[in-house]
Amino acid sequence: MQNAIDREKQLKRWHKDWKWELIKKENPELADLAGDWFDGVEEED
Repeated sequence: MQNAIDREKQLKRWHKDWKWELIKKENPELADLAGDWFDGVEEED
């Protein structure tokens, strides 16, 4: 748990532009990586 907290704090210190470039490098199509998290689950209104 502490490792996750430390990592989150580290990421929050990074500049927004640097994070955005990293995201585009790792996922150039900006695909929704959570798109299948809710397969088969109905949305509530």
